[in-house]
Amino acid sequence: ADAHLTPLLVSYVQYLQGDWENHVATCELESMLSRALDPEIRNMFKTIEFASIGHLLDVCHQHRDDLQNIVLPKAEEEDIEKQVSDPKLLKQAMKDVRREKITVNGRSLPPAKTLKELIFVLTEALNSKPLTLSHGKKKRKSKRGKRQAAAAAIFGGADTTTDESAVESAESELSSGTENEMDASASSSGGEAGGRARMARRRSVIDTTTIEYMTRRILVAASRTGSGGDSFFVVRDLFGGEDVEVIPSSQGSGGTIELIVRLASVTIKCHGRYDVYPKPFNDRCEPLIQLHTNTEETVSMHEVRSIDGHKTVLTLQEKMTDTTGNRSLSIRPALYEKVADWRTPS
Repeated sequence: ADAHLTPLLVSYVQYLQGDWENHVATCELESMLSRALDPEIRNMFKTIEFASIGHLLDVCHQHRDDLQNIVLPKAEEEDIEKQVSDPKLLKQAMKDVRREKITVNGRSLPPAKTLKELIFVLTEALNSKPLTLSHGKKKRKSKRGKRQAAAAAIFGGADTTTDESAVESAESELSSGTENEMDASASSSGGEAGGRARMARRRSVIDTTTIEYMTRRILVAASRTGSGGDSFFVVRDLFGGEDVEVIPSSQGSGGTIELIVRLASVTIKCHGRYDVYPKPFNDRCEPLIQLHTNTEETVSMHEVRSIDGHKTVLTLQEKMTDTTGNRSLSIRPALYEKVADWRTPS
């Protein structure tokens, strides 16, 4: 044993010590993949031999339910804090996020060079007037008749031709289906109390802690070295192999991080594209196939009353639920047009 086993163990320990960070990362990656992917689906994609791109598309179509509903391991808040607190990871994440296009309810955010700038532009976008619970007066005159009819239906046929406050209250009532109790109290308490409720609703803002959380999620989502690379590793595990290589698509200007803000939730969607090339890699050739991914996470929100000086305001804060931290991944091939195969006699 001393002559044969001891040298092998010493050599193995030296091998582990020499590149231990890479070995740990590999183990963590395998743990994530084994928890996220169905073993049968994973084994099938690893062992199948695709005869053509059409064959690959047919297999993806047959297993579309599995590919479009991959449940990723929960993103632990401690891990997110650790990643965005590491100076090296934070610096790299800010470089990566500049390559992404960030939108809030379809509106593009201006590019941010620092974390402070990113928090500022995100705060401005999330707390801008179109994203608050009350939509206010609409300027388009063509909508006036519909607003008056809606107000009449809610207030029992009251005259709405000159009562603009009733129209505003009706719009707020229709736009906030989750606030029935507040609307009822505002309607029954009279003009002054109803006005205070409407003013409080207009001042509803998203809590700073929630904005900071979403900023961290954006950084992690954009980071190629953080958990934002989960979609890449899953695609590479399923569609990569000894003869092909999966790389992020060079078409366009990076991926897209989309924030959809609703009354009771904020949904974070990270879109990505990956190309599959034959080995050896040659970027002058067309990829064999392109795959689109969408990673989605929903942050539940609820309103909390708070006192700001002498004013009562409504603050939107994150609501902890059983689904907090859940993320889902969807993979689908790009759309391809079937072209007729013209054969001519040689």
